[in-house]
Amino acid sequence: MAELNQAVTRMVFENYNVEKHLDDHLQSTVSTLRFNKYKKPEKIGTGQDNKWIGFDPLPSSFLFMACDGFQVWSNDRILSCTHRVNLKEYEERYSFGLFSYLEGYKPLHMLDYVQFYVANYRNVGAGFSVKEYCGF
Repeated sequence: MAELNQAVTRMVFENYNVEKHLDDHLQSTVSTLRFNKYKKPEKIGTGQDNKWIGFDPLPSSFLFMACDGFQVWSNDRILSCTHRVNLKEYEERYSFGLFSYLEGYKPLHMLDYVQFYVANYRNVGAGFSVKEYCGF
């Protein structure tokens, strides 16, 4: 999973012609592997303009979704992907998520942001953005 993350990140850096900074970026990235258990699988969708797009991946699929860190890094050229998992079948579904955080990237320290969001989710809500966290 880490190799896939690095390959996608490399493609993004090449697209923006900043591949000379890739090694520094990767060295300052911290990753967390998380095991997810969903009780009732349905479809995976991504939101755009308050409309959900249905998506039925193959069971062995790898999905790469841009996060708030890429949105900050790219100055909003890459938007953070809002997503949810809806479950249709009454079978449990398991997945692994690799979450990567850029350490000390100004104006945002991603791990601090994620910890704040998790601790304050009930107060700030699902629509709370990284821009709001940074005061923009």
